[in-house]
Amino acid sequence: MPVTLSLGQLAETVGAKLQGDSHSKITCVSNLEDAQAGSITFFYDRTYLKFLKKTKASAVILKKEFLSDCPVSALICDDPRLIYAKVTQALYNENNFEDYVSPDASLGDDVNINQPVYVGPRAVIESGVEIGSQTYIGAGSFIGKGTKIGSNTVILPNVTIYHDTVLGNHVIIHSGTVIGSDGFGYANENEEWVKIVQVGSVRIGDYVEIGANTTIDRGANKDTVISKGVKLDNGIQIAHNVSVGEHTVIAAGAGVAGSTKIGKHCMIGGMTAVQGHITIVDKVNIGALCKVTKSVTSPGTYTAGTPLELMQKSLKNAARFTQLDEIYRRLKKLEK
Repeated sequence: MPVTLSLGQLAETVGAKLQGDSHSKITCVSNLEDAQAGSITFFYDRTYLKFLKKTKASAVILKKEFLSDCPVSALICDDPRLIYAKVTQALYNENNFEDYVSPDASLGDDVNINQPVYVGPRAVIESGVEIGSQTYIGAGSFIGKGTKIGSNTVILPNVTIYHDTVLGNHVIIHSGTVIGSDGFGYANENEEWVKIVQVGSVRIGDYVEIGANTTIDRGANKDTVISKGVKLDNGIQIAHNVSVGEHTVIAAGAGVAGSTKIGKHCMIGGMTAVQGHITIVDKVNIGALCKVTKSVTSPGTYTAGTPLELMQKSLKNAARFTQLDEIYRRLKKLEK
Protein backbone atom coordinates (compact mmCIF):
# COMPACT_ATOMS: atom_id res chain seq x y z
CA MET A 1 0.00 0.00 0.00
CA PRO A 2 1.24 3.53 -0.72
CA VAL A 3 2.13 5.99 2.00
CA THR A 4 0.58 9.47 2.17
CA LEU A 5 2.89 12.45 1.62
CA SER A 6 2.28 16.15 1.23
CA LEU A 7 3.05 17.68 -2.13
CA GLY A 8 5.76 19.74 -0.43
CA GLN A 9 7.41 16.58 0.91
CA LEU A 10 7.28 14.98 -2.52
CA ALA A 11 8.80 18.02 -4.22
CA GLU A 12 11.69 18.05 -1.77
CA THR A 13 12.20 14.28 -2.04
CA VAL A 14 12.31 14.13 -5.85
CA GLY A 15 14.01 17.47 -6.51
CA ALA A 16 11.22 19.27 -8.38
CA LYS A 17 9.96 22.86 -8.13
CA LEU A 18 6.54 23.17 -6.55
CA GLN A 19 3.79 25.39 -7.93
CA GLY A 20 0.62 25.31 -5.81
CA ASP A 21 -0.50 23.94 -2.47
CA SER A 22 2.40 22.37 -0.59
CA HIS A 23 0.02 20.90 2.02
CA SER A 24 -2.04 18.94 -0.52
CA LYS A 25 -2.03 15.24 0.42
CA ILE A 26 -0.91 12.74 -2.22
CA THR A 27 -2.03 9.16 -1.66
CA CYS A 28 -1.42 7.48 -5.03
CA VAL A 29 -0.32 7.87 -8.64
CA SER A 30 -2.63 7.71 -11.63
CA ASN A 31 -2.80 8.29 -15.36
CA LEU A 32 -3.69 11.76 -16.59
CA GLU A 33 -7.16 10.95 -17.90
CA ASP A 34 -8.50 8.99 -14.90
CA ALA A 35 -6.79 10.89 -12.07
CA GLN A 36 -8.85 11.96 -9.06
CA ALA A 37 -8.27 14.09 -5.97
CA GLY A 38 -5.37 12.74 -3.91
CA SER A 39 -3.50 11.39 -6.92
CA ILE A 40 -0.49 12.69 -8.82
CA THR A 41 0.17 12.10 -12.50
CA PHE A 42 2.58 13.31 -15.17
CA PHE A 43 2.41 14.98 -18.59
CA TYR A 44 5.05 15.00 -21.30
CA ASP A 45 3.30 14.41 -24.63
CA ARG A 46 1.43 17.30 -26.29
CA THR A 47 -0.96 14.74 -27.77
CA TYR A 48 -2.62 14.50 -24.34
CA LEU A 49 -2.95 18.24 -23.78
CA LYS A 50 -6.75 18.06 -23.74
CA PHE A 51 -6.57 15.67 -20.76
CA LEU A 52 -4.12 17.95 -18.94
CA LYS A 53 -6.53 20.88 -19.18
CA LYS A 54 -9.36 18.81 -17.64
CA THR A 55 -7.44 16.71 -15.13
CA LYS A 56 -8.89 16.19 -11.65
CA ALA A 57 -5.58 15.12 -10.12
CA SER A 58 -4.26 16.95 -7.08
CA ALA A 59 -0.99 17.55 -8.92
CA VAL A 60 0.73 17.01 -12.26
CA ILE A 61 4.42 16.57 -13.00
CA LEU A 62 5.32 18.56 -16.11
CA LYS A 63 7.73 20.90 -17.86
CA LYS A 64 7.51 24.63 -17.22
CA GLU A 65 6.25 25.33 -20.75
CA PHE A 66 2.96 23.52 -19.99
CA LEU A 67 2.32 25.14 -16.62
CA SER A 68 -0.24 27.61 -18.02
CA ASP A 69 -2.36 24.67 -19.26
CA CYS A 70 -2.40 22.94 -15.87
CA PRO A 71 -5.50 23.68 -13.71
CA VAL A 72 -4.06 22.12 -10.53
CA SER A 73 -0.83 22.15 -8.52
CA ALA A 74 2.33 21.08 -10.33
CA LEU A 75 5.81 19.71 -9.85
CA ILE A 76 7.96 21.45 -12.46
CA CYS A 77 11.00 19.68 -13.89
CA ASP A 78 12.98 18.99 -17.06
CA ASP A 79 12.15 15.26 -17.25
CA PRO A 80 8.59 14.46 -16.05
CA ARG A 81 8.95 10.72 -16.64
CA LEU A 82 12.07 10.57 -14.45
CA ILE A 83 10.47 12.58 -11.65
CA TYR A 84 7.36 10.40 -11.89
CA ALA A 85 9.58 7.35 -11.39
CA LYS A 86 11.03 8.92 -8.23
CA VAL A 87 7.55 9.79 -7.00
CA THR A 88 6.43 6.16 -7.36
CA GLN A 89 9.42 5.07 -5.30
CA ALA A 90 8.61 7.59 -2.59
CA LEU A 91 4.94 6.59 -2.36
CA TYR A 92 5.27 2.83 -2.89
CA ASN A 93 8.15 1.69 -0.71
CA GLU A 94 8.52 -2.04 -1.42
CA ASN A 95 10.55 -2.57 1.75
CA ASN A 96 7.77 -1.58 4.15
CA PHE A 97 7.48 -4.94 5.88
CA GLU A 98 7.64 -6.43 9.32
CA ASP A 99 10.72 -8.11 10.77
CA TYR A 100 9.42 -11.66 10.58
CA VAL A 101 10.56 -15.21 9.88
CA SER A 102 7.62 -17.50 9.25
CA PRO A 103 7.48 -20.64 11.40
CA ASP A 104 6.66 -22.48 8.16
CA ALA A 105 10.01 -21.45 6.63
CA SER A 106 12.91 -23.91 6.65
CA LEU A 107 16.32 -22.54 7.68
CA GLY A 108 19.49 -24.62 7.47
CA ASP A 109 22.52 -24.55 9.74
CA ASP A 110 24.69 -21.45 10.02
CA VAL A 111 22.25 -19.14 8.21
CA ASN A 112 23.35 -15.57 8.95
CA ILE A 113 20.41 -13.15 8.95
CA ASN A 114 20.96 -9.44 9.64
CA GLN A 115 17.70 -8.17 11.09
CA PRO A 116 15.29 -6.83 10.10
CA VAL A 117 14.44 -9.40 7.43
CA TYR A 118 11.17 -10.88 6.22
CA VAL A 119 11.07 -14.60 5.34
CA GLY A 120 7.71 -15.82 4.07
CA PRO A 121 5.89 -19.11 4.60
CA ARG A 122 7.43 -22.25 3.05
CA ALA A 123 10.59 -20.43 2.03
CA VAL A 124 13.67 -22.69 2.14
CA ILE A 125 17.06 -21.24 3.07
CA GLU A 126 19.90 -23.75 3.06
CA SER A 127 23.03 -23.80 5.22
CA GLY A 128 25.69 -21.10 5.01
CA VAL A 129 23.41 -18.48 3.45
CA GLU A 130 24.04 -14.83 4.36
CA ILE A 131 21.17 -12.30 4.15
CA GLY A 132 21.58 -8.53 4.56
CA SER A 133 19.22 -6.31 6.51
CA GLN A 134 15.94 -4.93 5.13
CA THR A 135 15.69 -7.87 2.73
CA TYR A 136 12.41 -9.55 1.80
CA ILE A 137 12.19 -13.23 0.84
CA GLY A 138 8.75 -14.21 -0.39
CA ALA A 139 6.73 -17.32 0.26
CA GLY A 140 7.95 -20.50 -1.39
CA SER A 141 11.30 -19.13 -2.52
CA PHE A 142 14.43 -21.31 -2.37
CA ILE A 143 17.91 -20.03 -1.49
CA GLY A 144 20.70 -22.56 -2.06
CA LYS A 145 23.75 -23.30 0.10
CA GLY A 146 26.38 -20.62 0.51
CA THR A 147 24.43 -17.90 -1.29
CA LYS A 148 25.11 -14.31 -0.25
CA ILE A 149 22.30 -11.74 -0.46
CA GLY A 150 22.84 -8.02 0.17
CA SER A 151 20.64 -5.55 2.01
CA ASN A 152 17.39 -3.92 0.84
CA THR A 153 16.84 -6.73 -1.63
CA VAL A 154 13.40 -8.07 -2.62
CA ILE A 155 13.01 -11.72 -3.63
CA LEU A 156 9.36 -12.25 -4.48
CA PRO A 157 7.46 -15.53 -4.02
CA ASN A 158 8.55 -18.72 -5.78
CA VAL A 159 12.02 -17.60 -6.86
CA THR A 160 14.74 -20.26 -7.07
CA ILE A 161 18.35 -19.27 -6.36
CA TYR A 162 20.88 -22.09 -6.63
CA HIS A 163 23.96 -22.54 -4.42
CA ASP A 164 26.83 -20.04 -4.11
CA THR A 165 25.05 -17.23 -5.94
CA VAL A 166 25.99 -13.66 -4.99
CA LEU A 167 23.36 -10.88 -4.97
CA GLY A 168 24.15 -7.23 -4.28
CA ASN A 169 22.11 -4.56 -2.53
CA HIS A 170 18.75 -3.19 -3.69
CA VAL A 171 18.13 -6.12 -6.05
CA ILE A 172 14.58 -7.04 -7.10
CA ILE A 173 13.81 -10.55 -8.39
CA HIS A 174 10.30 -11.35 -9.58
CA SER A 175 8.39 -14.60 -9.22
CA GLY A 176 9.28 -17.68 -11.21
CA THR A 177 12.85 -16.62 -11.90
CA VAL A 178 15.64 -19.19 -11.65
CA ILE A 179 19.19 -18.06 -10.96
CA GLY A 180 22.18 -20.36 -11.05
CA SER A 181 20.77 -23.30 -12.97
CA ASP A 182 23.28 -25.32 -15.00
CA GLY A 183 24.49 -23.87 -18.26
CA PHE A 184 23.89 -25.85 -21.45
CA GLY A 185 27.28 -27.54 -21.75
CA TYR A 186 28.00 -30.97 -23.26
CA ALA A 187 30.74 -32.82 -25.11
CA ASN A 188 30.01 -35.46 -27.74
CA GLU A 189 31.32 -39.02 -27.45
CA ASN A 190 30.25 -41.51 -30.13
CA GLU A 191 27.12 -39.48 -30.86
CA GLU A 192 26.15 -39.35 -27.20
CA TRP A 193 26.22 -36.21 -25.07
CA VAL A 194 28.46 -36.09 -22.00
CA LYS A 195 27.57 -33.41 -19.44
CA ILE A 196 30.17 -30.76 -18.58
CA VAL A 197 29.76 -29.95 -14.90
CA GLN A 198 29.08 -26.23 -14.48
CA VAL A 199 31.44 -25.11 -11.71
CA GLY A 200 31.02 -21.33 -11.96
CA SER A 201 28.37 -19.24 -10.24
CA VAL A 202 26.25 -16.13 -10.83
CA ARG A 203 27.14 -12.66 -9.54
CA ILE A 204 24.46 -9.96 -9.56
CA GLY A 205 25.35 -6.34 -8.83
CA ASP A 206 23.54 -3.61 -6.91
CA TYR A 207 20.25 -2.11 -8.14
CA VAL A 208 19.56 -4.95 -10.59
CA GLU A 209 15.94 -5.86 -11.36
CA ILE A 210 15.06 -9.23 -12.91
CA GLY A 211 11.59 -9.87 -14.32
CA ALA A 212 9.34 -12.88 -13.84
CA ASN A 213 10.29 -16.28 -15.29
CA THR A 214 13.75 -15.20 -16.36
CA THR A 215 16.58 -17.75 -16.23
CA ILE A 216 20.24 -16.95 -15.58
CA ASP A 217 22.60 -19.92 -15.90
CA ARG A 218 25.64 -20.39 -13.71
CA GLY A 219 29.02 -20.22 -15.39
CA ALA A 220 30.73 -23.29 -16.82
CA ASN A 221 34.19 -22.41 -15.52
CA LYS A 222 33.82 -18.77 -14.51
CA ASP A 223 30.92 -16.70 -13.18
CA THR A 224 28.00 -15.35 -15.14
CA VAL A 225 27.91 -11.63 -14.32
CA ILE A 226 24.95 -9.23 -14.24
CA SER A 227 26.45 -5.84 -13.42
CA LYS A 228 25.17 -2.89 -11.41
CA GLY A 229 21.93 -1.27 -12.54
CA VAL A 230 21.00 -3.88 -15.18
CA LYS A 231 17.26 -4.30 -15.82
CA LEU A 232 16.02 -7.61 -17.25
CA ASP A 233 12.42 -8.04 -18.39
CA ASN A 234 10.25 -11.17 -18.13
CA GLY A 235 11.10 -14.47 -19.80
CA ILE A 236 14.75 -13.80 -20.70
CA GLN A 237 17.42 -16.49 -21.04
CA ILE A 238 20.98 -15.59 -20.02
CA ALA A 239 23.36 -18.47 -20.70
CA HIS A 240 26.54 -19.52 -18.90
CA ASN A 241 29.58 -17.20 -18.73
CA VAL A 242 27.63 -14.24 -20.13
CA SER A 243 28.63 -10.79 -18.88
CA VAL A 244 26.10 -7.93 -18.99
CA GLY A 245 27.55 -4.45 -18.44
CA GLU A 246 26.29 -1.78 -16.08
CA HIS A 247 22.87 -0.15 -16.69
CA THR A 248 22.06 -2.28 -19.73
CA VAL A 249 18.38 -3.14 -20.27
CA ILE A 250 17.03 -6.23 -22.06
CA ALA A 251 13.35 -6.64 -23.00
CA ALA A 252 11.12 -9.68 -22.73
CA GLY A 253 11.81 -12.92 -24.53
CA ALA A 254 15.40 -12.14 -25.49
CA GLY A 255 18.04 -14.86 -25.35
CA VAL A 256 21.80 -14.45 -24.92
CA ALA A 257 23.96 -17.48 -25.71
CA GLY A 258 27.02 -18.52 -23.74
CA SER A 259 30.21 -16.50 -23.20
CA THR A 260 28.85 -13.35 -24.84
CA LYS A 261 29.94 -10.01 -23.42
CA ILE A 262 27.44 -7.14 -23.53
CA GLY A 263 28.71 -3.64 -22.76
CA LYS A 264 27.42 -0.84 -20.57
CA HIS A 265 24.32 1.28 -21.27
CA CYS A 266 23.02 -1.01 -24.03
CA MET A 267 19.35 -1.58 -24.91
CA ILE A 268 18.27 -4.92 -26.40
CA GLY A 269 14.73 -5.31 -27.73
CA GLY A 270 12.27 -8.10 -27.07
CA MET A 271 12.64 -11.52 -28.72
CA THR A 272 16.16 -10.70 -29.88
CA ALA A 273 18.58 -13.65 -30.17
CA VAL A 274 22.24 -12.99 -29.42
CA GLN A 275 24.76 -15.59 -30.56
CA GLY A 276 27.39 -16.91 -28.18
CA HIS A 277 31.07 -15.95 -27.93
CA ILE A 278 30.62 -12.45 -29.34
CA THR A 279 31.10 -8.95 -27.93
CA ILE A 280 28.71 -5.99 -28.01
CA VAL A 281 30.37 -2.69 -27.15
CA ASP A 282 28.94 0.02 -24.87
CA LYS A 283 25.95 2.14 -25.88
CA VAL A 284 24.46 -0.17 -28.50
CA ASN A 285 20.67 -0.14 -29.06
CA ILE A 286 19.26 -3.24 -30.75
CA GLY A 287 15.64 -3.34 -31.90
CA ALA A 288 13.15 -6.13 -31.28
CA LEU A 289 13.26 -9.44 -33.16
CA CYS A 290 16.89 -9.04 -34.22
CA LYS A 291 19.34 -11.88 -34.79
CA VAL A 292 22.81 -10.85 -33.64
CA THR A 293 25.28 -13.28 -35.24
CA LYS A 294 28.53 -11.37 -34.93
CA SER A 295 30.20 -8.86 -32.64
CA VAL A 296 28.91 -5.29 -32.66
CA THR A 297 32.00 -3.08 -32.57
CA SER A 298 30.50 0.41 -32.94
CA PRO A 299 27.94 2.19 -30.73
CA GLY A 300 24.67 3.06 -32.43
CA THR A 301 21.10 1.97 -33.07
CA TYR A 302 20.60 -1.29 -34.94
CA THR A 303 17.35 -2.77 -36.14
CA ALA A 304 16.03 -5.96 -37.70
CA GLY A 305 17.98 -7.11 -40.72
CA THR A 306 19.62 -10.18 -42.18
CA PRO A 307 22.11 -9.97 -40.67
CA LEU A 308 21.86 -7.21 -38.06
CA GLU A 309 22.64 -3.81 -39.56
CA LEU A 310 22.51 -0.11 -38.75
CA MET A 311 19.00 1.36 -38.74
CA GLN A 312 19.60 3.73 -41.66
CA LYS A 313 20.76 0.89 -43.89
CA SER A 314 17.98 -1.42 -42.73
CA LEU A 315 15.29 1.14 -43.57
CA LYS A 316 16.70 1.59 -47.07
CA ASN A 317 16.76 -2.17 -47.60
CA ALA A 318 13.20 -2.49 -46.31
CA ALA A 319 12.06 0.07 -48.88
CA ARG A 320 13.88 -1.78 -51.65
CA PHE A 321 12.32 -5.04 -50.56
CA THR A 322 8.90 -3.72 -51.60
CA GLN A 323 10.33 -3.12 -55.10
CA LEU A 324 11.61 -6.67 -55.60
CA ASP A 325 8.65 -7.86 -57.68
CA GLU A 326 8.96 -4.92 -60.08
CA ILE A 327 12.73 -5.42 -60.36
CA TYR A 328 12.24 -9.14 -60.99
CA ARG A 329 9.77 -8.51 -63.84
CA ARG A 330 12.06 -5.94 -65.45
CA LEU A 331 14.99 -8.33 -65.17
CA LYS A 332 13.02 -11.14 -66.87
CA LYS A 333 12.19 -8.81 -69.76
CA LEU A 334 15.85 -7.84 -70.12
CA GLU A 335 16.88 -11.51 -70.14
CA LYS A 336 14.47 -12.20 -72.97
